[in-house]
Amino acid sequence: MEKMTLIEDRRDTTVVLDGKALKIKHADATMQRIPLGMVGQVIVYGSPQVSCDVWRVLSELGVAAVLLPSRGTGASAWLGAGISTSIMVRIKQYRAWNDSDVKLRVVSWLLQGKITGVRTLLNSLTHNGSNGFLRQAIQSVKITNRVTKAGKKSNGVLKECLHQLGVSKSIDSSRGVEGAAAKEWFGFLAVFLSKKWKFKGRNRRPPKDPVNALLSLSYTLLMSEIRKEVNIRGLDPALGFLHSPYPGRESLILDIAEPLRPGVDAFVLNIIGELSPGHFTTSGTDGCRISKEGRKIYFFAWEEWKKKWPILDLTSEDGLEVQSLKFYCTKMIEGMVGLW
Repeated sequence: MEKMTLIEDRRDTTVVLDGKALKIKHADATMQRIPLGMVGQVIVYGSPQVSCDVWRVLSELGVAAVLLPSRGTGASAWLGAGISTSIMVRIKQYRAWNDSDVKLRVVSWLLQGKITGVRTLLNSLTHNGSNGFLRQAIQSVKITNRVTKAGKKSNGVLKECLHQLGVSKSIDSSRGVEGAAAKEWFGFLAVFLSKKWKFKGRNRRPPKDPVNALLSLSYTLLMSEIRKEVNIRGLDPALGFLHSPYPGRESLILDIAEPLRPGVDAFVLNIIGELSPGHFTTSGTDGCRISKEGRKIYFFAWEEWKKKWPILDLTSEDGLEVQSLKFYCTKMIEGMVGLW
């Protein structure tokens, strides 16, 4: 049986341990009792009251929890079981990190996956989503000559980025290629998306518009899924190849997220077909935030999307391969380890 994701985003909520279950109480007197064995992940948005013994038991059971700030400038936090005791794989990771040839090979592999995915996504958008997974995104946008022209330009730039990545001789050069590709992709989205979304490019901390708010939230949830699998595998989450080690940064998590980001972008392009700008609030200090009603739509759609995560690949027959996000997190980790 597939385990559930428990989402708590009401300030008037109290979560306590009740034997082998979680007892969830709301101020309106409603109460739920959920067996611990049914919980696979916990997402907390804002400041519900959760007792310490709940976090202790969830950690003992290996149930990951991601704590999302209710304000746009706050940092997310992750709770869960510690890294496994598979020390040999970490020794192998440290050796690989000290080998410049291996590092460059890993970086190239990660970015090839990301840019290929973005290019496939772009082609799906400009060719009316022939494989169907972008149906909602296509239906909400009129493909004008301006969009078509921008798509052709961006496709050419991304193709050249893939070529440059293939001949890159340094990690810094590869990072520069990735930066150019990301700028081109988000520049295309600024043309593609309706003006009502006020999207002019990527921004964050805090996000200034609904699309960036959704991207930031979704990237955070993606990294929570990756972190869980990294810990199970026994890797050091702070030692990345593309993202240099930095105090307080889980660089390896960011690395593994790169080829999976196009799947997040595809999700956001779909979910905005179910949302409107009215589902968001904006302030100068907190940036743009999704509303309570918007979160209900968002989190339900996210859980469904995780079950059929698209890996966008120009080399496959229809440019699309679909499995669960958990499957792809494991596949990306094993693919990267295989390069060591």
